[in-house]
Amino acid sequence: MFFAVLIILITLGYTVFVGYNDGANAIATSIATRAVSYKTAVAVAVIATIGAPLLYFWAGADLSVADTIGSTVDNGVLSVAKKGLSYSFLFTGVLSGLIWCLFSAKNKLPVSTSHSLLGGISGAGVAAFGFLPIDWNSLFIKIILTSVAVPLAGFAVSFLIMKIIRKIAYKIPVSSAGIIKKLQTLNVAVLSSSIAINNVQKPLGVMYMLFIIGGLAVTKNYILLIIVLSAAALTLGTCFGGTRIIHTVGKKIYKIKPIHSFLAQISVGIIIYAASGMGIPVSAGQAVSSTVMGVGASERFASVNWSNSLKIFIFWVLTYPITFIFGAALCGLLGAFFR
Repeated sequence: MFFAVLIILITLGYTVFVGYNDGANAIATSIATRAVSYKTAVAVAVIATIGAPLLYFWAGADLSVADTIGSTVDNGVLSVAKKGLSYSFLFTGVLSGLIWCLFSAKNKLPVSTSHSLLGGISGAGVAAFGFLPIDWNSLFIKIILTSVAVPLAGFAVSFLIMKIIRKIAYKIPVSSAGIIKKLQTLNVAVLSSSIAINNVQKPLGVMYMLFIIGGLAVTKNYILLIIVLSAAALTLGTCFGGTRIIHTVGKKIYKIKPIHSFLAQISVGIIIYAASGMGIPVSAGQAVSSTVMGVGASERFASVNWSNSLKIFIFWVLTYPITFIFGAALCGLLGAFFR
């Protein structure tokens, strides 16, 4: 019981950080362009973060992102392994991801919260149960490849949309600039909704494994309770603001204008909704940063701060292997007491 409560608390702590990080990314470009005030952006993001996951669940939509995370380690192995070892695996896995997230935040970098969690869990899983129970096919296709695929997709989509808009810009009335600026409030709501739907399933996936370890059946009531708690944790994190991340994304990559923010947000929404449908956990930090690079490069390639962009990209690539090693080391130390 002690370990179960500890895992729930550390998972909610991780979820608060996800809200802090990804909530900041959702509103970063709108605030940077002054299209939306900070208070308004946070208020809209909070409402969307609470409401969207609940509506998504009540609509009976697929929770494939949670399934992806929950099946990282073979569920049959979890159900028969020693309870102490299984609990220590899950605790150290989530803890490893959270520690890396906090380290990245301290360095003012938009971290991939998805890869942090999956790296920690799979590393701890190897230390506890060996290599065979890990679902490497899913990890490789849905997790490791997305370290490169999501940033490239974000860059490409936003780059192309920006080029198309510039081609037809002479047909767009000058007065539409004010409309685009106002539409960013709606964009914040849509983007925050897509991010929340993907993010709320990450702690749900962890809870799936916790239920299996504890021998509990996963019922709709339990799922609803976890979604409510996770949405509340995401909202709490969003309220903290993540102002350092907002500054990095909104100003340190490319000096964006309202049209850039608007198109970057549309591109991010497309990518995250598509990823959620395919069961891929996505970090808003990756998606938002790469779309800002895309719109910037479309306007003027040299105007993008590529040194900062390279630093961010290196952090993305290093996230999975570092959290994997860290998770394995922590679980190796703690798990030794339960073998």
